Amino acid sequence: AALAYGPAADEQWAQPARIVDFFAVKGDLQALFGARALRFERVQHPALHPGRCAQVLVGDQPVGWIGDLHPAL
Repeated sequence: AALAYGPAADEQWAQPARIVDFFAVKGDLQALFGARALRFERVQHPALHPGRCAQVLVGDQPVGWIGDLHPAL
């Protein structure tokens, strides 16, 4: 399990502050798995935001989910 929140990059003269998002976490996850090819399939999960959620697969084996927390939570 992992949780990411807050700024992904601090504000600098050449770049505005950027909040961590789905794509930043997806990139981190891909870096952790290294050479293993991950696939991401759009799914619905009750704890995750509709439309910002995916199931993570290694080959055809589901290994978890990634997504933004559901707004109701």
